[in-house]
Amino acid sequence: MSIQILGGDLTNYYLFKLMEEHKINVKLEGFGHYLKQKIPKPVKFDGFKLIIAPIPFTIDGLTIYAPYSDEILHIDTFLSKADKDAVIIGGPFNINDSRLIDLTQNSSFTNLTVVPASEEIIKIAIEKSNITINSSNILVTGEGRISKQVVKILESLGANIYFNKNFIIDDTDIIINTRKDFSLSNSELDLLKDECLIIDATPTGCNIDTRY
Repeated sequence: MSIQILGGDLTNYYLFKLMEEHKINVKLEGFGHYLKQKIPKPVKFDGFKLIIAPIPFTIDGLTIYAPYSDEILHIDTFLSKADKDAVIIGGPFNINDSRLIDLTQNSSFTNLTVVPASEEIIKIAIEKSNITINSSNILVTGEGRISKQVVKILESLGANIYFNKNFIIDDTDIIINTRKDFSLSNSELDLLKDECLIIDATPTGCNIDTRY
């Protein structure tokens, strides 16, 4: 069976290397920039019976999440060109297509991804902020498995952790949001430090914003 790993973060790249080591017929697409290909090759969508799509599948609702791709991968183009009998796994999907299997709805799978997802959030916080995690003031929203794991890691790094009810908005260095319904008003945004880092780690994707 022909398998395609399409886009995503480095987790998908390492999955590709593992499958290669086990002599599985697999092709990697959407990593041209990471692999520093001298001559960019257009991404191929057809000819595969199993397609492993990224998690999250999309951030903007229009393109496939592929941060290491040399080209923008449009969802409409992908779905129109992918084989009609292909099985596409990934998620979350907000599309009505019988070929799609949403792994993010599987509790066994999500339990396995809690630690790597939490570590990726911490990695982003370290790389994108201009302060040390130790002694920084961090707001973590949500009460799910990922937010609890994030808090556990941050506490081990010496961060001051705040939650929705007890944080001082103008003294917050980093906001890590894991709630779909969380939002800040314009007046609250105005009170944030200019260098405050905001990480949106909701199930629809991981977005980063700063106040620079």
